[in-house]
Amino acid sequence: MTWQVCGRPLTTNLRRVADAQYRAALAAYDPSSETVRLRQALEECDTKIGRYREALDAGGDPVLIVGWIKETSAIKTSAQARLAATYAPPQRMNEDQLDAIADAFRNLLGLLRGADPRDKAELYSRIGLRMTYQPGPETMIAEVISPAIDGVFDMCPRGDLNPHALYGH
Repeated sequence: MTWQVCGRPLTTNLRRVADAQYRAALAAYDPSSETVRLRQALEECDTKIGRYREALDAGGDPVLIVGWIKETSAIKTSAQARLAATYAPPQRMNEDQLDAIADAFRNLLGLLRGADPRDKAELYSRIGLRMTYQPGPETMIAEVISPAIDGVFDMCPRGDLNPHALYGH
């Protein structure tokens, strides 16, 4: 049995959703301000460590100065790690990840098929599923309204409606 949404295989719809989320994340990706701040922090750490070494060479208390150097080195290491992370742009989901999600959906949909109607209603309510039946075209529109996705996620835009979208073929 192949699960379909809007007349397309589930994996095709998952790829479309993943691509749209990737494009949105990529458009929002702007490491420049964070990068500048982290580079400044690294320069400050290097400057401090240089001064601490000078103080050590000038006869300062080694125990106290070594503590300062360790603390500043830890700050520097943290800034270096964050800087490396800011350079990493959003990543696309690979086919294995999409297949794993599709398999999980298939398993869940299989469980839902035989579930008690009250349990289904409770689950649909918790995930924010709103289903609207349009008797004229005999079409069911399913929307998920969730704060996790910032609004309405509608798998079947008008013009691409399929009355058999939620049924396996």
